[in-house]
Order: sequence, then C-alpha cells, then structure tokens
Amino acid sequence: EGGSVVLQANTGVGLTYQWLNGTTAIAGASSASYTANQTGSYSVVVTNANGCSATSTATAVTVNTLPTIQVSSPDGLRLNPATQVLLQANSSGSLITWYKDGNMVGSGASLMVTSNGNYKAIATQQECSAESEVMAVTSNVSPTISFTTDAAEYTAIATILMSADASDSDGSIAIVEFYLDGIKVGETSIQPYSFELPNMSAGTYQLKAIAIDQEGAKSESTVVQVVVKDPIQTSVLEETMRTIELFPNPFRETSRIRLDGNGTYELFTIDNHLMESGQVNQEVEIGSALSSGVYLLKVRVGDQFKTYKLIKQ
Repeated sequence: EGGSVVLQANTGVGLTYQWLNGTTAIAGASSASYTANQTGSYSVVVTNANGCSATSTATAVTVNTLPTIQVSSPDGLRLNPATQVLLQANSSGSLITWYKDGNMVGSGASLMVTSNGNYKAIATQQECSAESEVMAVTSNVSPTISFTTDAAEYTAIATILMSADASDSDGSIAIVEFYLDGIKVGETSIQPYSFELPNMSAGTYQLKAIAIDQEGAKSESTVVQVVVKDPIQTSVLEETMRTIELFPNPFRETSRIRLDGNGTYELFTIDNHLMESGQVNQEVEIGSALSSGVYLLKVRVGDQFKTYKLIKQ
C-alpha cells in the first residue's frame, strides 16, 4: 500500500546473492534480503562456494500508489444561523468517505455541513487509503438587540428617536438597521445606535431594528408601535385643506395630488432631504423619479399645510 515489501532468501555459509526484477539484475541487490518498492516479478540467484547456482521461483510484487486528498471550504468554516458550510475534497482516490468526530457521515466529492464538529475525509484507491487534515467547523452566535423609542405617543409634526442596544458575544456588531413599517429607513455602525425620523405626520407606525455582526448573522428586535396624533387646534382647517386627495398610496410608478384649488408641494426623504417640489394647480403627478422607500409629502395651501407619509413600492 504505497510502501514496500521485504523479500527473503535462504541463508547459509559461503552463499552469495543476486536479485532480479524479471530478467534484469538489480544493481547492489546482493544480500540475503531485498526490499522491493516497485511493482515487478522478483527472483534471486543463489551461488554457493563451489560456483553452483540456483534461481528461486519468481515472486510477483504489486505496489499500489497511495491516493492523495485535500479538503477545502469555499465559504469558510463558520456556520451562521440557517446556513450551511460546504466541504470539498480534491483527491486521486476512487472512493471518498466523510467523518464527523470519528463517525462516518457521508461519501462523495463534497459534504454539506449543518452542525459543529471536527470533519475529515478518507480517500481509498484499491487497497490503499489516505486521510485529509481535520477541519473544525464552528458556529457563529447571532447578536442580541433591544429597541426603544423616546416616547410611545407624539404630536404631529413629530421627530421620533429610535435607539437600539446591540452586542455580539463572539465578535462585533457591523451595522444596525432601522425600519419603518417594514421598510429600511436608515442604518448606523456607530454607538450608541440611533436614528431620527423627522417630520412625521399623524398616524400609527411600526418600528424595529436589526443588528448584523461581522460575519453576517442577523437578529431582529421586537416591533414597537408608536402613535403620532394631530395637534389640538383652535380653528378648523379651511375646506380646501380638508379635500386634499393623494392617490394611489402606496404606489409603483407615480402618485397624484388633487386639490379644490391651487397650492404647492414638497417631497422629502425620511431623513429630511428634499427630493421634489412644485405647484399644484388642482392636480399634479409626482414621484416618477423616486426609488422604492418611505417619503414625507408636505402640501401647502396658503399659510396652512398638511404632511403625509408616501410609500413607493
């Protein structure tokens, strides 16, 4: 099995030896034994002190080549939650078997790993075998995260401060993402992890945060619901302000503003960057150049205005 075999001739006083491979004398092979490390048909010529010689029966020696095997993982040896690690064997053997902690778990050129352990592969070729080095697969622990807002109720137009406390027991936090009604509105990698939602109009909102560690494992906070109420006013809005129509919302291509009169509008990102503005002469089409996301729309008629949450899908 990839090594050698010792051939032994009878010994006696005054005997000399010449080993042959087939009919060819092997140079230097002149002792009572010979170590064969190549496939061949071996015999020995024994000569006594009187010069009489005899040739042994040939012995067939077959030396099988040891297989080679090397195991690698294109994705590394760390398991994230709900993920797998692929182990691949590069081998000259005709049969490859896989072992976890000493127990056979599979065969073939690759193995999909879903749990921690010490893995190796054994390659077999004819009667010879070779083992790979041991590959230790470990799990990446997901980060932990808690989420709060600075209040449960607000008065429009409100600024909502979202805060998260995130940590990772076996690494570090790479980023914390903040979500409004299921749509990502911001992120930060700087502690303390927080994000502000300005210009929030009246409505009920679902807020949360997601922590991601340096290896990509994620954890999601519980959802926090907040309410933004209309302010108590001493006078009723003009009839024109009552009849503002915004449709469709959410929208895919464009949305429309319709008034019983004329006004202006401004369209902001959730972090207060102006994206679009213009006149409303009874009706106007908006939002065609926007990317998917959550926006704040401010419609003004005279010295009064109203703010809406606008969602492009």
